[in-house]
Amino acid sequence: NNETRGTLGWRTEQGKHDHTVLDLIPRAAELLNPAARAGDISQFVHHQATDKYDVLRSNPNLLASEQRITAADVDAVHNVLGRYYRLILVDSGNDESAGHWLRMVDKADQLVVPTIAKPEHAEAGALLLEALTSRGGRSAELARGAVVIVSQAREKDVNPSAAEIAQGFHGWVRDVVTVPYDRAMVENVLHYDALAPSTQRAWLAAAAVLANASKYVL
Repeated sequence: NNETRGTLGWRTEQGKHDHTVLDLIPRAAELLNPAARAGDISQFVHHQATDKYDVLRSNPNLLASEQRITAADVDAVHNVLGRYYRLILVDSGNDESAGHWLRMVDKADQLVVPTIAKPEHAEAGALLLEALTSRGGRSAELARGAVVIVSQAREKDVNPSAAEIAQGFHGWVRDVVTVPYDRAMVENVLHYDALAPSTQRAWLAAAAVLANASKYVL
């Protein structure tokens, strides 16, 4: 859900095609047809053979003006993915005023706010939470129930530390989790087995917090 050069496709394995979400949107009705087969979605997603999940990419090579996404597009994609998958994780851009961003929030069961241990990044996350809270209703409920994940993204950036950044979010959200620096997180394609044991445990703890926070995740 990010038209501004989303880079998820650069950090994940590519399948036997180069399709993106832009290729799926015009085929949504076809994929929702009762005659569609379970394997039809494989034409659009990129399977991660090692870690066993699928990625629906945006196109990082196009300008934002060439791949605008509307709220109606979010509805269509969400409907398709809801038919083929039991768990949907949506990676977004940072324009909380955009129609497609707001529609994503409307559909969310659980909000995750990732940041790194840099004050300016943490401030952006805090402003996002404030904006959602000011909207009231379901948006405010999601903000209060959010989980913030603070990563020590750079080995030398330890002042402030991830723990110090995390402290600033306590009391605002449901929970805050920290993740240590790991070179495998900032280089090449992401693979769980490439992470250090301490990083694996940290991400497992984050997943447990999310499962506990959301009444929809089993």
